[in-house]
Amino acid sequence: KIKTFNKQKKPNFVFQKNLLMQKQPIFFLMCIALVAPLACTKNKTEPIPQDTKQIVGLASPILIDGDTTTVLLDDYFQDISKIDSITLTNTDGSIASLWQKNSNELKLIAVYMDKLPLLSVLNATVEGKKYSILIKKSQKQSIELTFKADKSKKIEFAGDMTNWKPEKMNFDASKNQFIAKLRLYAGKYNYKIINEGQWISDPNSIDSNANGQGAFNSVLNVKTPAEDKICQLNTQTFEGNKIIIAIKNKSLRTFAFWNNYALDCQNTSPETLQIDIPDAAKNEERSFVRILAYNEFGISNDILIPLQKGKIIDQTSQLNRHDAQANIMYFTFVDRFNDGSKNNNFPLKDPRVRPEVNYQGGDIVGITQKIKDGYFKKLGINTIWISPIVQNPLEAYQEYPAPHFFYSGYHGYWPISTTSVDFRFGNEQELKTLIDLAHANDINVLLDIVANHTHQEHPLYQKHPEYFNKIDLPDGRKNIRIWDEQRLTTWFDTFMPDVNYDNPEAMKIQTDSALYWLKHYGFDGFRHDATKHIPEIFWRTLTKKIKNEVIIKEKRPIYQIGETFGSRELINSYISTGMLNAQFDFNLYFDAVNVFGPQNQSFDLMNKSLLETFAYYGNHHTMGNITGNHDLTRFIGLAGEAVDPKEDPKMAGFIRKVTLKNKIGYKKLQSLTAMLMTIPGIPIVYYGDEIGMVGAGDPDNRRMMRFENLTPEEQETKQNAQKLINLRRNRMSLLYGDFVPLLVEQDAWVYARVYFDEVSLVVFNKSNEKKTIDLNSLKAFSPSKKIDKLKSNFGDHQINNNLELTLPAYSFDIFTN
Repeated sequence: KIKTFNKQKKPNFVFQKNLLMQKQPIFFLMCIALVAPLACTKNKTEPIPQDTKQIVGLASPILIDGDTTTVLLDDYFQDISKIDSITLTNTDGSIASLWQKNSNELKLIAVYMDKLPLLSVLNATVEGKKYSILIKKSQKQSIELTFKADKSKKIEFAGDMTNWKPEKMNFDASKNQFIAKLRLYAGKYNYKIINEGQWISDPNSIDSNANGQGAFNSVLNVKTPAEDKICQLNTQTFEGNKIIIAIKNKSLRTFAFWNNYALDCQNTSPETLQIDIPDAAKNEERSFVRILAYNEFGISNDILIPLQKGKIIDQTSQLNRHDAQANIMYFTFVDRFNDGSKNNNFPLKDPRVRPEVNYQGGDIVGITQKIKDGYFKKLGINTIWISPIVQNPLEAYQEYPAPHFFYSGYHGYWPISTTSVDFRFGNEQELKTLIDLAHANDINVLLDIVANHTHQEHPLYQKHPEYFNKIDLPDGRKNIRIWDEQRLTTWFDTFMPDVNYDNPEAMKIQTDSALYWLKHYGFDGFRHDATKHIPEIFWRTLTKKIKNEVIIKEKRPIYQIGETFGSRELINSYISTGMLNAQFDFNLYFDAVNVFGPQNQSFDLMNKSLLETFAYYGNHHTMGNITGNHDLTRFIGLAGEAVDPKEDPKMAGFIRKVTLKNKIGYKKLQSLTAMLMTIPGIPIVYYGDEIGMVGAGDPDNRRMMRFENLTPEEQETKQNAQKLINLRRNRMSLLYGDFVPLLVEQDAWVYARVYFDEVSLVVFNKSNEKKTIDLNSLKAFSPSKKIDKLKSNFGDHQINNNLELTLPAYSFDIFTN
């Protein structure tokens, strides 16, 4: 049961524990204080300076979620000694600020939290130039989670809202029940009740989700109030340097800016807004116009418009591999992708190591061959992420938990060096050849970096064990795989010591080693392993070095994406101007598995999950939207009934040959891929998912890639992926378009992506029979006059005069103008 309540917050001038502010990056900075109730009014702003480099990239907002928020200014500004002044606007006197010249810490004190507008602005003058950073008020709601039990019991709960760390529930004698008082954002939270140490489902919860480990979690739903009344923005038209934005539901205030500078804006009608692109934009090869608004019901969607030399980009041919929103990524698991050279095949000769967890020959040359063959180009891929290639140990090691299998380091996640290429994958020259060839083919290459731990054979651990966290806890327990309680110090296994980044020398060595790969080889960024298990200071230190040594010095962008299993709030806490660009959106993927997979949950779950993603990361985020992952059961393994959701997927791959039982899994995988290629974010294809390669849990999900002798279903799945990827690559609406949900039912889902005049209409039918879908919601859709020009891309489907469309079972279509 949940109960929503609000309390009037009284002024509180007491300093509480500092809260880090990077929580809600929607990548906006605004500095226009507008007069309600108009959506936007003409305002005088200072001239935009030609120099726009004091803030690298688009600064992330500051979240106010407590009495005192501490802002680390060097997250934003390259040289804080050059900051002359800091002021606040549009705060209605609800925030006070404390800052001293040359100090890195700025304290924002919420005086009257209830009076704080949803959006306000921090202005910083740096050597006479004015920069603006958005301040965002937390929209958490007060919630009560209750559980009936005898008061003598010890009752706890754990879930997404606690990052799965158990927390105590207190007995309320007046209500004769246990209660946990929470403050949560709107969304869906998986959780368990812990009754006397036993983890159970909550009998009061009416919803549940498969947890991917053969069991189910209870679900707590926190709804957004008046969702349909929040103002919505849509790109309408542009001519020259003038942009017209459509506004649905009146806004109280609207903010517009170019890069990190405020822009003037004006209402041309109650439903439209005009913004002029500044002349300074002509000096930038790539820059952005961004727009955001709010009203009394919430914060609007955001608009992101890319510019080239000050002109709006309306053709994908004007984009390149450095445009993050235009990236489509492919994850090559090096040892299992392609064996290009037999000369470096050295599997362990140890009978304890099963073939599934031994080296199978994939290497750097194998990836290079596939670039030469045009495999990635035909598929439409412009970014390759390669698994770790640092030197791993020469011997087998036994896994700590039962059944204690012996493994090789074929996966690359047991580094005994941080700068040497593992000879079983190739050498320095072969790696340079791969990256040079990829760049010549307009393909980025990201390297998988392991910073959380080393292997016990690593010289750093051998010489300096004091640089690592101790394996023995004060209470006598071994600190191994205590993922949540000891999140920042736990060892992944007995032979994988966890780096202690409180030690400055360890910090320097590890961050400099990461920088080496960027500077020496020319990698375009990193995929970071185990992000949540590494303290934020590491990410700040590394990102600062990357900005100074590569982004500014070498004048090339770097993209960093992290891996964190946890709540969206935890995932988001590592994404900001001073840390990572993005992380994988595992929460969206898990919901997709439950909707498109065997649970067959309603599209309502998928739509809500996507809107929740926007609320945390923004409508134009660069989060990774995955088809699968090397730590998870293959999607088609679940959708095609090769793996039972209730069985242990890891053991399934060890004890039997996992094969597809239902070929409908291919159709479901095709629909999943269609969704990932038509929503905001960066689509990521896990190797083999383009053909529907089957697999259970790790290591069965890491089979050797197959390029030949594909079945008809695999050929069809590959052709489907190729067509979807190339459609996305060639549609501005699928890269930068506004997301407009139009119809949400159990088995039907319709949404549009719109970028000015370009429209992409996406329609799904996941039922087991053909379905006629009512598209009359298009009548209220602003570009509805163009419906008659929309053409089918995946079949010969027609939208009839009654605005109805019939789709076959387990299918989709994308209509474009």
